[in-house]
Amino acid sequence: MNIFRIKLFTKATAGIHDGDQDYCIKNNLVAIGWGFEDEPEIEIDEYKKRVEEKFSKDKNFKISYNNFLRMNKGDFVWVEINARDYRLGKITEKDDKYSIVNDKEKCRMGLTKKCIWKKINFNAVPGEVINSCTQKGCTLIQKHNLNDFKEYFEYLYDKDNYIFKNNLDYKKLLHYDDLEDLLGLYLQKEKGYFIIPSTNKSSTKLIEYELRKEGTCKVEKACVQCKTGTSKVKDDIFNNEEFKRDEF
Repeated sequence: MNIFRIKLFTKATAGIHDGDQDYCIKNNLVAIGWGFEDEPEIEIDEYKKRVEEKFSKDKNFKISYNNFLRMNKGDFVWVEINARDYRLGKITEKDDKYSIVNDKEKCRMGLTKKCIWKKINFNAVPGEVINSCTQKGCTLIQKHNLNDFKEYFEYLYDKDNYIFKNNLDYKKLLHYDDLEDLLGLYLQKEKGYFIIPSTNKSSTKLIEYELRKEGTCKVEKACVQCKTGTSKVKDDIFNNEEFKRDEF
């Protein structure tokens, strides 16, 4: 079993592939989109020949195309549909079986495989999956660093018939919500701060939430900004008018 992550017709493909993401989810398909949108429909052998010639120097295409051809029955695929909306798919066809989607006399999308999608609760999605979906990268990649999660993914995909027994590396499970919570708990327990819950709103662009210090004559404030991966919080955000106005 292999594990993949795909960017399934995101906003970056708007116009050319409008509606193709919904089409794939509703029809239980996984697909890559390199095609010939303005040309008459073609057969699979002709498609492979022409697409390999046309996109042979495109790094994204080569990586995604080769990964697609490696997808085999039983492999898992993760995809982000919208913020906090993730699906886990399982390939149901052998690696040598795939097709293209011709629609209205054109090649609507590139290679497709049957893939049964299931919606997964956001809090159950490992942070490593979320980071991979939200960060820049190739359309379709294989996630070798999630091989030790195979049993967990089996459980997420079929909780009614699968009992999960093994332990997991909790660090790979953590996502941005978890980091915000852990930092808030630490500041309250170890540093004597209290979180102001009403400050934790989507309209607060620069901070996750505001805190106040316990037992001080002068009110001390703190604010939390969390980043995942290698991203850094730069000090110049404190020069923003939002901080000056609220006297952080």
